[in-house]
Amino acid sequence: MKKVYLCLMVTSILLLCSACGKTSKGDMDIDISRFWEKKLSDDENTLKFITGLEVTLPDSWNGKTVYDVSTGPVNDPTSTTFIVSEKTNAEMNGSGALFYLHFYLHEEGEEQYISETDKVLGLYKPDDKEYILILATPHELSYVEDNEECKAAYEELSSTFDSVIIKTDNMVGFTQCTNDDLAWIQYL
Repeated sequence: MKKVYLCLMVTSILLLCSACGKTSKGDMDIDISRFWEKKLSDDENTLKFITGLEVTLPDSWNGKTVYDVSTGPVNDPTSTTFIVSEKTNAEMNGSGALFYLHFYLHEEGEEQYISETDKVLGLYKPDDKEYILILATPHELSYVEDNEECKAAYEELSSTFDSVIIKTDNMVGFTQCTNDDLAWIQYL
């Protein structure tokens, strides 16, 4: 009986390891142009992406935000930005940007220029290329000027920006690091 139990246990562990290996390999095969593709989430405050990246917004932001993806020159998928904006301002043609997640291809030997307030989250290597993921906040006015309602709506959300949680733990091929860990980061 002990031998049967041991054999079943070893087989279960091997099956589990093999399934994990397939999942991890499968995640690495994601087309980089789909980096910002969202998955369904059980929590309306959490944005989940097919890469494993998760962004959890404060409860007070429910129904008050919109999302957009901006691509680099000529729709280059190696340079994209995910933008989270306050809804009232965005709908009135104001930016309303609360924060940005920039995703850039890093070419060997090239420097990356960022603002001193930008925060490097880490490096993503889904294949033979290396990408950098950066959290940035607006450097200019992000609400509709001369509109107190828009200003108040924007300030309500921006005051709780520190409660936003960006989780990269489930991203296969992602290495967390900071601005100081990368010698090729230069400040504007």
